[in-house]
Amino acid sequence: MRLSPTFVKGVIKSMALRYLFFDLDGTLMDFDQSEAAAFAGAFAGEGFYTDDETLTTYRQISRKLWNALELGQITKEHLVVERFKQLFEHYDWDLDPVRMNDIYVSTLGVTGILYPNTLSLLEQLEGKVSMALVTNGVSKAQRGRLAGSGIEKFFTHLFISEEVGAEKPSPAFFTAALSACGIENPAEVLIVGDSLSADMRGGVNSGLKTCWFNPTGQQNSLNLPLDYQITSLDEVPAIVEKELEL
Repeated sequence: MRLSPTFVKGVIKSMALRYLFFDLDGTLMDFDQSEAAAFAGAFAGEGFYTDDETLTTYRQISRKLWNALELGQITKEHLVVERFKQLFEHYDWDLDPVRMNDIYVSTLGVTGILYPNTLSLLEQLEGKVSMALVTNGVSKAQRGRLAGSGIEKFFTHLFISEEVGAEKPSPAFFTAALSACGIENPAEVLIVGDSLSADMRGGVNSGLKTCWFNPTGQQNSLNLPLDYQITSLDEVPAIVEKELEL
C-alpha cells in the first residue's frame, strides 16, 4: 500500500517530543531591559548621556540591521559596528563605533535579566525533556549573560549563530543543532521563541514543531503554520506534557 504525502507528514508531526529548543532573548531573558541597561552603562563609561530617544533611535537602526542579517544580506561582523556607526552619524558624535561595540558587548555580557517565571519554568521541565538554547546573539555577550544568570546548567547544548557559522532562520543553523543533539527526525523537537522571522520561520522550514511566544498579541504577519501560540511561558509545561504523550 502506498501512503499519501499528507498521511506521511501527519505521522512525522506526531512523533513524541525529545528536545526543546529555546530562544534566549525575548523568550527566556528580558532583552529590552538588558539592552537598555547595557546601552546606558556603555555610554556613561565614555562620558556620554543617553536618554529614551537615543535608545529608541539605536533600536530602530539595530532592528533593521538584524532583519538584514536574518535575510542573509549582511554579516554579523558588519552589523555590530554598523549599528553604532549609523547612530553616531545620526547625532554627529565623534566616537569610534568599533570601540563602542566592544564596550557595549562587554557590558551586555554582565547584564542578563531573566523574565520572572524563567527559572521556575526550567526547573519544572528539568528531567522531563532535554533542552538546548538557540540564539543569534553575539557569542561573548550571550555566554557572559548565561554564566551570570544561573540557567546554563539546564541545557545540554548552547547554539550561538556566531559559533555555528549560520544564523536563524537558515536551515544550516538548525541542521547543525539537530546533528549535535543526535536528532534525525526534526519533528521530535519543539522550538519556543518570540521571533516569527527567525525562530518560527526557521523552525517551520526545518521541520521542527513550533511554539510562538507572543506575549503582546502580535499578528502572524508571515502566515506561518504554527503548532502552538502562547502569551505566557507558564503555558509551556502543559504543551510539553501533551507532546510527550504522543
